[in-house]
Amino acid sequence: MTTSSPKRIDRSIVLMWIGANAIGLTIGQIAGAYVGFLIGGLVAGLLGEQAARVIAFIAAQLITGASLGVMERLFLNREIELTRLWIVVSAVGWAGGFLIASLSLEITTQVFDPALSNALSWAVVGLGMGVAQFWVLRQLVVRAAWWIAFNIAAWTLAPLLGLLIVTAVASLGLALDSNTGGLLLSLSMGAVVGALTGVPLVWLLREPVEKHAM
Repeated sequence: MTTSSPKRIDRSIVLMWIGANAIGLTIGQIAGAYVGFLIGGLVAGLLGEQAARVIAFIAAQLITGASLGVMERLFLNREIELTRLWIVVSAVGWAGGFLIASLSLEITTQVFDPALSNALSWAVVGLGMGVAQFWVLRQLVVRAAWWIAFNIAAWTLAPLLGLLIVTAVASLGLALDSNTGGLLLSLSMGAVVGALTGVPLVWLLREPVEKHAM
């Protein structure tokens, strides 16, 4: 396995990457909440309320991660060919990271400031996504390990910057209820993640891995 010469990448793909993440996160959270509610209702009568909540939570997060993976794969296929495994690892990475973050949140809030505890939780989500997607990306680009760090940073900052965007919109006099506010927050967080990982993605894609038959 050797590296090829640097590849020319159109920087405009950053804008498409921002859109892919914004749409993917928003659709995923809406669909995940809906499906989780349905599954929870069906399972509650069979396994009990507590088991139903756990299963519904995991199902919702798997759908959110898969939605991100689908949109990102649609985008990335313009530059590098990805298999459906990208969607699978994205679903598992998001669900795994979100589950660990949720379980550890109660502990971290007792040790750290609530804001720092929340940031650490989102860093865990970013770690889950970064590590999961790394296993696919490492076969395609030379510096794939950096993708883990980029995701940790992006998902750590996304809630704060996303909330600032929502606050800025509300300050313009627009009425935001819990539904529209939540929708705007999802779009904003996805856009922030897309912006913070889009530029590094262009950098990574410039050095693809070239595989030679043995």
